[in-house]
Amino acid sequence: MRIITVLGVALVACAAPVFAAPGAGALESYRLVTLSSAHFASGTPELTTGEKASLDDLAKRFCHTDQTVIELRGYADGAGSTKRDVALSAARAHAVERFLIERGVPAERIILLGLGEVDPGGPALLAEHQRVDVRIFVP
Repeated sequence: MRIITVLGVALVACAAPVFAAPGAGALESYRLVTLSSAHFASGTPELTTGEKASLDDLAKRFCHTDQTVIELRGYADGAGSTKRDVALSAARAHAVERFLIERGVPAERIILLGLGEVDPGGPALLAEHQRVDVRIFVP
């Protein structure tokens, strides 16, 4: 795990983007085909049964597509300290990653970001921010 800074905010990059096909750091030539979210209870990185079913469907649709890149962006609701929220959001992204890998998605096609309460798309402390966004890109 490594810390990166974006717009002056420290973030945890759970894993380096290791998928080689798009080129060094370049998803520019890829297009977003699916955006889904896995939601979590406050303060936990545990996937619910319902979220597992949704992720299972995504894995079945995309695990056999050679050029697919899956970006996992973990968030927290801002209830804890910044350090705790970043760690929790990273743990949530890792939980989704492990689940997808168990379902056959190659690990080298997964990019993880633990963003804490940064950039969830609205004010902090909302249940909707306790999530991992699953963004699927194809060339």
